[in-house]
Amino acid sequence: MQITITGRHLDVTEAIRDYVMEGFKELEEHFRYLPISKAHVILSVDRFRHTAEVDYHCDGAHMCCMGESSNLYNSIDIALNKLERQLEKYRAKRRRHYPNHRRERRNFIHGVVVVPEDGKENA
Repeated sequence: MQITITGRHLDVTEAIRDYVMEGFKELEEHFRYLPISKAHVILSVDRFRHTAEVDYHCDGAHMCCMGESSNLYNSIDIALNKLERQLEKYRAKRRRHYPNHRRERRNFIHGVVVVPEDGKENA
């Protein structure tokens, strides 16, 4: 997992870095089947407007989201919540397009297809 954190007009402190990493750790635990290949977080400050942009690459998918508020930590939370919704949508899409993928994988052990006792193979 490669996570890059960039600050525009802002010094990225260790507390901010830990907060972002903790948020991605929670996302990774919730979406174990989608390993993060690369994520880029851009934090910026313009007067009273704090923004957090997240570019997320996983399993051939690219997702981008942005959170904006008057507090940097809130904007990070908003961006991560949007990313979580996008991942849920992506997961539902994959399940619709490949409904039997898990079942076939479960019945396939070491190159031998396991056939239930009734003699019918699950297809």
